[in-house]
Amino acid sequence: MFSPDGRKLAYGILQQGAWRAILDGEVLPHAGLLNKGIAFSPDSRRFGYQVGTSEGGFVVIDGEKQGRQPGIVGDLIFSPDSSRFAYAAAEGPARAFLVIDGAEQERFESIVGLPIFSPDSRSVAYRALRDKKHVVVLDATPQPPFDAILPISVKMAGWGIWQMFSPDSRRFAYTGADEGKIMVIVDGTRGVPYNSVYDVDYGFSPGGTQLAYAARNGRRVFVVTDQTEHTSYDSLVKRALSWTGDGALVYCAVQDKHKFVVVADEEGKPYDEIIASPSGVITSPRIRYVAVSGNSVYSVEEDLPKVQAPVS
Repeated sequence: MFSPDGRKLAYGILQQGAWRAILDGEVLPHAGLLNKGIAFSPDSRRFGYQVGTSEGGFVVIDGEKQGRQPGIVGDLIFSPDSSRFAYAAAEGPARAFLVIDGAEQERFESIVGLPIFSPDSRSVAYRALRDKKHVVVLDATPQPPFDAILPISVKMAGWGIWQMFSPDSRRFAYTGADEGKIMVIVDGTRGVPYNSVYDVDYGFSPGGTQLAYAARNGRRVFVVTDQTEHTSYDSLVKRALSWTGDGALVYCAVQDKHKFVVVADEEGKPYDEIIASPSGVITSPRIRYVAVSGNSVYSVEEDLPKVQAPVS
C-alpha cells in the first residue's frame, strides 16, 4: 500500500511464521499483523497497523500501542483531517464495539461495515446490530432501530459506506427499511415510506441545505427533495443525479421510451439515449452531455437556469 502522497510504501511479510508490517523497508515491532491491517492517514503523515495475538489485539499508530482489546474485527480508518482514528473490536460473541481515538464505545451484537467521519472530522457514525435490529449510531447515540439499513448507493455499499454527512457536516442521512417500506432519515426525521428508494446516487446539495433521492411507488419513479415529491416518470437513469453550483438539481428521466435531462424541474429535449458522464451530466459552467437520436449522435450544451439557492 502506498501513502496518499505516493512517497511511502507499507506492506506485510511473513517472517519466522508470523506476519509483520514493513514501512519504507523497515520491519516494525510486534508480530501478528492482521489481514488488511495497515492504513495511512489522508495527509500521509500518520501510519497505523493492527496486530492480533493469543492475548488479544491492539493497534499501533505512529509507533505507539493504543490499548488492547480481546479481538480486532474491523479495518483501521483515519478521519479526513488525519487527527482521529477508529476501528471495530470484539470481546466475544455478540459483544462488538467501536474504538474511537482509543476509547471503547457501547457494546452491540455486531458492528456492520465501516464507520465514517464527517467532513470536518468532528462526528462519527456507524451501523450496528442489536436484538436482530439494525441501528445507526451517531456520535455515540443509537438512532431508532430498523429491520434493515440500506446502502446509500450500490457504489457506496461496495465501499462499506451506508451513511452520509452533508458537505458542511451539519446534516446526516441514511436509508432504513421497516415493515416492507423504505424511507430516508435526515437529521433524525423519518421521510415518507415508499416501496423502494431507487438506485441513483442520492446526495446533498453543495451547500448542504437540501438532500435529493429518488423513490418508487407502484410503477412510477420520482425525485424527492426535503419531503417534496417532484414530477413522476417511468424511470430515472441510474447514477445521473447531481447538483449545479447554485443548488439546482440535475438528473436524467425516462418517459415513453425517451430520455431527457431535467434541471430545476425544467425538462430538456427528449432523445433516444443520453450518455451521461461517469458522475452524471456535467453541470459547470454549462450543462453538457452526449445524446443519441436515431442514427445521429449529438454533443448538447445548454445554459443553466438561474436558481436562487435555499438559505440555510
